[in-house]
Amino acid sequence: MKLNNDFTNSLDSELLHSSFRILNSSNPQNNGKNGKVVNITKNMIVIRSTTFDKIIKIPKNEILKYCITTKQKMFVLPGKRLLGRPEEVKGKIR
Repeated sequence: MKLNNDFTNSLDSELLHSSFRILNSSNPQNNGKNGKVVNITKNMIVIRSTTFDKIIKIPKNEILKYCITTKQKMFVLPGKRLLGRPEEVKGKIR
């Protein structure tokens, strides 16, 4: 999979409630975790796991590469683009 740089326009609405999968993490226990994005804070991303139906809180600084699936496309992005407050992240994603 190649990295996509065209993930733009209203990150909050695109990222919230979209499918989220961690492809690579500095914490090996987080590799492969997936689910729907429930909440985004400055340092954490909260997802509802599709396999176990539970809430998982993952520190953003542990995510190295992730995949977002929206209604239109699938995006593979580096984890450093998630760091910061949600309103600050919009500029990094572009």
